[in-house]
Order: sequence, then C-alpha cells, then structure tokens
Amino acid sequence: MTTTYEDLRQRMLDGDDTITAAQLDKARRDAEFEELQRQAAEAATERTAEQQRQAAIEVLRGRAEVAQTSGLSEMQAAYRKALEALRALRAGMETYNAEAGAIAGIAKKLGASDVDTPRAFDVAHEMSRLAEQAKTDRPHRVGLFTLSRLVDADYRAEAEEDDARRRAVAKENERQRLADLERQRAEREAEQQRLDRLRYANGLQ
Repeated sequence: MTTTYEDLRQRMLDGDDTITAAQLDKARRDAEFEELQRQAAEAATERTAEQQRQAAIEVLRGRAEVAQTSGLSEMQAAYRKALEALRALRAGMETYNAEAGAIAGIAKKLGASDVDTPRAFDVAHEMSRLAEQAKTDRPHRVGLFTLSRLVDADYRAEAEEDDARRRAVAKENERQRLADLERQRAEREAEQQRLDRLRYANGLQ
C-alpha cells in the first residue's frame, strides 16, 4: 500500500519522529506527479471529445449545405410543377364552367329541358379539397365530401379499396371491444358467484 504525503504528514503530527525529509519530499513529488498525470489524462480526453465534436459539426455543416442546395432545389422544382399543374387545373375548370354555363343558357332558351347539360365545378372547393388530399399518400375521401369528379377510375378504385380496408379494421376493432366487454362481464359474474358461495358456506358454519 502506497503511503501518501498526507499520510506521512499526519503521522508526523501524531508524533511519529521516524519520518524523514526525503520521505516527505518524495511523497509530495509523487502526489504532484500523479495529479499532473490525472489532469493530463482529463485534458487529453477533453481534447479528443472536442475534436470529435468539431468533426461532427463539419459533417452537420455539410449535411445542412446539401439540404439547402440540392434538397431545396428539388422541392423548388416540385413546387413549380405543382403550381403550374394547379393553375392549369383551375384554368381548365373555369373554361369548363364557362362552356357549361353557355350550354345551360342555350338549353334554357330552346326549352330543351331533356338535354343533359354539364354540371359546373366549384373551383374554390375543388382546389381546397385537392390541397387536403395532398397532405397524405393515402387515397381517401376528405371529411364528409365524396371524391371529386376529376379523379380517374384508378384513383377511385384505390380510394374505395382504402375505405373498405378502414371499415374492416373499424369493424374488427369494435368486435374486439365488445368481446372484451363480454369477457369482463363474465369474469365479474363468476367472481360474484364465487363470493356468494363463500358467504353461503361461511353462513353454514
């Protein structure tokens, strides 16, 4: 067991006159050396941690630069395409509505009530509904509204399949909920019957 400088000092204070100056000096120097070693190790650990932190910062800086250049440019291109498509859709609906209105007007003048005139689109509603549907990858009906007349047959089929899946899941969840309630009720009844029998048996004693 190594005798420390503080041990030797305390022994001298307690009356031990065998301690020499050389022993004290060596113990003090050893203690200082060990403390310097400890501090050096801590400093080395801190330097390594800082180097690793700086390296991680450089990696993060590069990642941020990529995100703000190529990543952002890809989204900007997609945004432009989406904007152009939405403008084209709005213009198409407005053109369609103008023609539908003209046909309806002529049919009224001619008294041609049996003509199946085109039904105009609510442009604002269709654009709003499209924005809502764009928030998810899942084809679905938005709120209480049915699918737009603008969706094609494939999209309509996907939406109907999705609706069927969600209804099946909801039905199964409800079946499981009712089964759990029935199981809990049966368990409560069985426990009540057990307690009744126990009370009856105790009453006979």
